[in-house]
Amino acid sequence: MRNSLVFEVDDRNLIIAQTNPPIGKNYVNKTLVLTYMAKGKKNPTRYAFDAAILKFLSDYRLSEGKAAQAIVLSRKSAPANFNLRFFFRVESPSSFGLNMRVHGRSVNVLDVSIGGIRIGHDGSLKFETGNVVPLLLSIDGDIFEVNGVVKRTWPPEEARMFKNLEFAALEFVEADSHLKSTLGRKIFEIQRVSRLREMS
Repeated sequence: MRNSLVFEVDDRNLIIAQTNPPIGKNYVNKTLVLTYMAKGKKNPTRYAFDAAILKFLSDYRLSEGKAAQAIVLSRKSAPANFNLRFFFRVESPSSFGLNMRVHGRSVNVLDVSIGGIRIGHDGSLKFETGNVVPLLLSIDGDIFEVNGVVKRTWPPEEARMFKNLEFAALEFVEADSHLKSTLGRKIFEIQRVSRLREMS
């Protein structure tokens, strides 16, 4: 996740300030998810859209005559409501190309965000709060190795009926920018597909 300011908007193209932390020039032609907050009657709402990086500007001229580094983007999708966390209520995340393994064992992804994940497992995995666990996250076939610190564990509400079921919440530790951007795009894609299915 990176912060920026919008310098200029023109139809499908926009120019933003170089992000903090900066994006490297090797990202030209790559697609990212750009999110922004819009003021509403009650609470601000976050929107997002896909945008491709066209080029980098080293001396974009600001209105006060100063120069700044900037990035030229091209919008590739319409803005849509966006939440940095996605909860899987009906369909399996695997149907969206999202899977995770812990110590070589497949687990069920309950919900996911850029910062962490909540899973369900058959009880054979032993999680203790505060422990760091190696995770293997697959997103559309791309494999990401990342550590997760166990934030909490809990049994199902009907524990007597589901004796071999346990839930765990893990926070990603030092996830790199590639994982964050790929996961952000996947969350946005899932939200968009889910909304279309709800409307059909």
